[in-house]
Amino acid sequence: MYVCMYTHTHTHTYAPHQVRGVFAVVSAGLAATVRMIPAYKMQVDARQDNGDMQPLTLYGYESSE
Repeated sequence: MYVCMYTHTHTHTYAPHQVRGVFAVVSAGLAATVRMIPAYKMQVDARQDNGDMQPLTLYGYESSE
């Protein structure tokens, strides 16, 4: 998640301290621990061939200036 702050030239983009650095890594780790690390193993109702599938690559384009 990135928050854009525009100046008169519309060129400055920054990420607030909550989504970068050590704070983000520690808070994400704590959140995963509280949720009992849900991505650690495949879900019970997942397809049997799910582990054999290749990851999906998505491309995007933003045309506004």
